[in-house]
Amino acid sequence: MKIVLIGIGLLGSEFNQLLTNSQHTFFALDYPAIDITDYNKIEEVLLPLGKIDVLINCAAYTKVDQAEVERDLAYKLNVDGVRNLALFCKKNNITLVHFSTDYIFNGENDNPYLETDMPDPINYYGLTKLESEHAVTELLDQYYIFRVQWLYGKNGPNFVDKIIELAKTRTELDIVADQWGTPTWSKEIAEHVLLVVENNAPFGIYNFSNLGVTTWYEFARVFMNYLKIEIKINPVTSDNFKTLAKRPHNSRLNIQKFLDLNLKMPLSWDHAVKNFLAEKKFK
Repeated sequence: MKIVLIGIGLLGSEFNQLLTNSQHTFFALDYPAIDITDYNKIEEVLLPLGKIDVLINCAAYTKVDQAEVERDLAYKLNVDGVRNLALFCKKNNITLVHFSTDYIFNGENDNPYLETDMPDPINYYGLTKLESEHAVTELLDQYYIFRVQWLYGKNGPNFVDKIIELAKTRTELDIVADQWGTPTWSKEIAEHVLLVVENNAPFGIYNFSNLGVTTWYEFARVFMNYLKIEIKINPVTSDNFKTLAKRPHNSRLNIQKFLDLNLKMPLSWDHAVKNFLAEKKFK
């Protein structure tokens, strides 16, 4: 297959490494080499590459709080840019792989969210990601949309690195204990999504995460214990943190649809973060 990756950040860098070592013909592009908000620029850069089989879009505006302020920029990247890519894929018969988020839901469900549950974003970032889904589904039949959550990895800002850095200058940390979800290693996403593509799984929307459910508090407690960093961690409610964007209390995603593909079992969230830390040589 000829695969083009757009965006080489936290998630895209994992695809870049994985595909560089694969049997596929592969091109990786990032801004400013390609600007997805300009359709003509997309054609200028991609058409000379010849027939593309799969386009993986990892370009996005991901600053959840800042999106409440930089609304135009967030919309331009997350919606207009994705619509441009979907239009290019439609014109050139390309399968599009796109990523969405648990933040398209309001978090009031009692159960893990299914792909068929009604979205109701409570922050602007979530709204733009929901609109990005619509941009794809309204234009294309050949697409995979993966709703992912609580990402961390070695090539971008993330919760794990932030907490470890804060622990260097603090004696204790307050961490939210009333938001539920699944920390997910970006490397795991890349590996499992590529398997979906390579195995020609049915097109559509899939939830994906590592296995199990936890809170930000418990997540931090597990990886700090693993690293033997001695610091007091206090469980607090979301009300203790005044942020620009609201966060859903329940971000749990039901990934049974993905599991039913019978490709490869994801790691549990606690095993995944320990593997990440060992790979990053924190110990």
